[in-house]
Amino acid sequence: MFRRKNVKKKNNKEWCNKEKVKDKDRYSYLENLSGTFHLSEDILLGSGMITITGSKKLRIENYKGIITYAEENIVLQMPEGKLEILGNKLNIDYCTDVELHVTGIIKQMEFLC
Repeated sequence: MFRRKNVKKKNNKEWCNKEKVKDKDRYSYLENLSGTFHLSEDILLGSGMITITGSKKLRIENYKGIITYAEENIVLQMPEGKLEILGNKLNIDYCTDVELHVTGIIKQMEFLC
């Protein structure tokens, strides 16, 4: 049988407090990491990325889900909140777990709280 010598038990609360990383420290770390590897901070933070080509194509990355899908209105759940796309003849051409392509006449986009 093995015996442990001089081992002190740590209070779980103390341990958790010491191990927590502050948000600004985390952001600073990711900022440095993005510079080192030449990556966008948005990608590292898991933010949504929106690419618009003219007024007819829209590419959205890192969306969380589709809330509403109609010909004149699409509402998506994004990491930061909801994104509403208004237009005519809107269509989701391509959809994966992380990327979505919308075509049609895009008139307006709005972030909803």
